[in-house]
Amino acid sequence: MTADDPMAITVLLLAEFADPGREQRGVAVVDDLLMRRLAAAAISAGGRQLSALPRQLLLTFGTPAAARQFALQLLTAVDSHLKLQADAGAGEVRLVIGAGPTEFDAQGRAHGAWIHRLAGAVLRVPSEGIGVLDNLFPLDPQLPPMDALRRLGEGLYLLHPRESEAAQETRMASPLDVGDAVFTEIILRVRGQDHRFRAADCPLLLGRSSDCAIQVAAEGASRQHGRIVYEKGRFYFQDDSRNGTWVLTGGGEEVALRKDRQLLTGEGALSLGAPIGRQTGEVLRFVCRSQRLRMDAAAGDTRPLAR
Repeated sequence: MTADDPMAITVLLLAEFADPGREQRGVAVVDDLLMRRLAAAAISAGGRQLSALPRQLLLTFGTPAAARQFALQLLTAVDSHLKLQADAGAGEVRLVIGAGPTEFDAQGRAHGAWIHRLAGAVLRVPSEGIGVLDNLFPLDPQLPPMDALRRLGEGLYLLHPRESEAAQETRMASPLDVGDAVFTEIILRVRGQDHRFRAADCPLLLGRSSDCAIQVAAEGASRQHGRIVYEKGRFYFQDDSRNGTWVLTGGGEEVALRKDRQLLTGEGALSLGAPIGRQTGEVLRFVCRSQRLRMDAAAGDTRPLAR
């Protein structure tokens, strides 16, 4: 597998960084020094850098094993670096690894029908976590079986950190994705902050305006871009914008909305004005919670209610 052969099977690693404190002050989440160090470390590990943005780093590796090993090194390196920064806040890093037929243009940019999945998938990976796309499993016999890993969405699995058996049992019992669940709370996360709303708070305006319940800084966002409404036990996003909205659903599908609406269930994301993979501004994450769960925000308790 090499990145030099047209449409060769290529392994890609996408890293996303976040630090709400630095972002609010207009400071780069990851500075140039760390980016250069990570690029040099990737070369030493048999990979190379394809692109670097203020919040994202895209790398390619010759083998899945090399990508997995470097992903763990990257988590450690970023954590150590952030601890040394006097102005660092609650820094976060999440990674996703995938593989598939990839073509490289004259500028060294990667193109492939599967690559857009990386940008959507990384949003579903927990902080300090490593996710893997299902297209990596046939190429990497050292990966655990899919059914031994936590499923984060359609074709996406959590490789690191592994859950304890108790955590797995709690998660499996959670009715977040049950089709007939009645959702009574939605959590909207932007700039690293969680904002909790109940059904009675709806409709919730989202957009660039300070009049909105959640202000989102995105170039393609309208002042009042859209709204979250609550009907018959469900949350929906209604797009009212000029440029449209892209919704990453609980099943991992990215849906484009233009003056229409989408059901919100489980966990996902909203990208105002641009597809997630081309979004240069903020992406809003959402979590819908069912009334069947015990709501203990302070403890983060989402165990099922006793029957």
